[in-house]
Amino acid sequence: MPSLPDLQRAFARAIDGDAGGASGFVHGGALDAAARLGIYANNVRGTFRAALALSYPAVLRIGGEPWFAGAAREFRRASPSRSG
Repeated sequence: MPSLPDLQRAFARAIDGDAGGASGFVHGGALDAAARLGIYANNVRGTFRAALALSYPAVLRIGGEPWFAGAAREFRRASPSRSG
């Protein structure tokens, strides 16, 4: 059985698109593990982008939606969350 930190690291990698390590920890349900982790990851990314849009509405207006979505994605990659 993996330690909690190992499980958390695998889950964090799954949020960034590498579901392989965390797939073995997801059991049950109608969807396979990768699909279920993908749904969660999409929700996390969307919530992060929405939070940035609420905090920086002028940047969103100036840059436009496509640019802002890309900038939010790059910011999340460069500055990963250090807490839940």
